[in-house]
Amino acid sequence: MSSEEKKVNINTIAKLAKVSTTTVSNYINATEVFPISDETKARINKVMRELNYRPHIGGSLIRRKQNLPEKVCFIFGPNPELPVFDVIQIPLLGWLMRDLSVNMIEKLGMSLEVRCVQDEKCGQDWNELLLDVGYVINYEPLNSILHDLLQRKNIPLLELSTAGVIQFYDPTRFPIPGVNPGNLSESVVQADHVHWNIRKQTMLMMDYIHDYGCRNVLMVPSWNIKANRKEFYGMDAEEKIEGFMEGLKKYPDMAGDVLHPPMPGNYDMYYEMRHTYETLMQMPEKLRGIDAIVSHNDIVAQGVVAALNAIGIVPGRDVLVTGEGDFREFRHATPSIVTSGCDRELCIAEICRLLSRRKESPDADYLSIEIPSRVIEHGHMKQDKSIEKVV
Repeated sequence: MSSEEKKVNINTIAKLAKVSTTTVSNYINATEVFPISDETKARINKVMRELNYRPHIGGSLIRRKQNLPEKVCFIFGPNPELPVFDVIQIPLLGWLMRDLSVNMIEKLGMSLEVRCVQDEKCGQDWNELLLDVGYVINYEPLNSILHDLLQRKNIPLLELSTAGVIQFYDPTRFPIPGVNPGNLSESVVQADHVHWNIRKQTMLMMDYIHDYGCRNVLMVPSWNIKANRKEFYGMDAEEKIEGFMEGLKKYPDMAGDVLHPPMPGNYDMYYEMRHTYETLMQMPEKLRGIDAIVSHNDIVAQGVVAALNAIGIVPGRDVLVTGEGDFREFRHATPSIVTSGCDRELCIAEICRLLSRRKESPDADYLSIEIPSRVIEHGHMKQDKSIEKVV
C-alpha cells in the first residue's frame, strides 16, 4: 500500500461516498441536525468498511465541543500488565473499583477506568496509556517509568497502598535515564498517599485472638511470599507475617508458627483456596492442638476451613479461624470467619477528597492519610455482639 493510500481520513470517505465532509463528520459523530438518508448512510458505511477506516478519538472529542468527565486511570502496581478483567476480579480491588467509580461520578464528575500496559518496561506503552488521562491512582508498588512520565506530563498521582511509605517496584528493572535507582524514595515522589497498615491490622487480629483466649496459633500465609519468589513476592504477605511475629512477641503466653505453602501450579487467586486445602491435607498434624489459625486473607481462610472439616476438627467450635479483607464473597460462608479490613467508607471518602483538593489546588502540599483498620465478626460462633476495634 502506498503512503497516499494509507492517509485515509473523512475527506477520503466523503470523496468515495460522493457526499460532503460535513455529512461524513456528522454521521460519524451523530451530530447531524437534519436526518441523513438511509441510502447515504449505506454508502458511507460501505466505503468505511472497504477502507477499514475508524475515526480517531481526538477528532471526535474536538467535534463534540463539550467537556467530558475527567478520566482517572487506575493502575495495578504489582502487575500493570495484568488484563483489566483479571484486576477487577481481585476481591479487594473489586469493591474498591465499584464503590469508588460511583462516588467519583456523583461527587466529582470524574470517570474511573482500570487500565494496563502490554510491556511495563516500555515507555511508549505508558505514554499511550496516559494520552487522555487527567489523574492516576496507583495501587501498591509504583513503576519508576510511570512515575517519571507523570512528572513530565504534570499528571497528578494518588498512591494507594497497605504500607505507610510509597514503594517503587524493583526500580533497577525499570531505569530512568539520568536517575540513580538508589535515589528513588518517597521524598522524590510527588503524590498524595492513602494507605492502611496491614502489619498493624494483623497485630490487631492477634490482640483479638489473645482476648478470645487462644494461645496456640498457626499462621497460613499466601504462597506469594519471599521464600517462594525472592524478586516478585507479595509485600503484603510479608507484612502480615511480620505483624504475626510481632503479635507473638507482644504476648509471651502465646505460641505460634508460620506455615510456608509451596509454589502452586496455578496462580489464579481463587485457586489459592484449593491450594491451601491441598497443602494442609499433606500435613494434618500441623492443625492438631491449634486453637486459632490466622489466614492470609478470606480466600485462604476458606481453604483452611475445608481442611479442618476434612480431618474432623470443627471450625468455629474447636478452632478460631481468621481471615483478612472482609471479602463480600465470603461474608456468609459457613462457618463465617472473623476477618479484618480497613474502613472502606472512609477510604473512598478520602480518595475523593484528595482528588477534589488536587483539582482545585494543583500546587497544594501532598498529603498522606492513614485509614484505620478493624476486626469484623459476621455471626462467628453464634455471638450476637459485634466487635470492632479501630487502630
